[in-house]
Amino acid sequence: MFRLLLSLVVVLAVMVSVAMHTKPGREEHVREVTACVMECLGDTALTAGIDIPRRVLTALEEDSLVPKMLEHMFVVEDHVVCSMGKVVIGENEYPLSAGCFNKVYVLAKEEMAEKILYRLRERRLVD
Repeated sequence: MFRLLLSLVVVLAVMVSVAMHTKPGREEHVREVTACVMECLGDTALTAGIDIPRRVLTALEEDSLVPKMLEHMFVVEDHVVCSMGKVVIGENEYPLSAGCFNKVYVLAKEEMAEKILYRLRERRLVD
């Protein structure tokens, strides 16, 4: 029984150590969130059936508007075993991504697509 417990503690310590040394940085978070945003905008299932014109998507990609926007609003917090990416707007913080073991996981894709679609409608880029 003692050997099993000791083995579990050693495995847990190794996992924590690996997680601590493989946290993705800000660049990886920005890259993954940007890719997710562009994917969400191209997926009509996530944009409530609205087809965003290809010219709008091309303009967003060519001008690198998403990374430019994230440059000023995106913060990556470094925790012990993971990193968390958040958008900070005024006093509010909205978590967008979590990173661990050299991988970034984007959270709440549907809500992100909805908010971006709302902004595009405000600017009359989509119907």
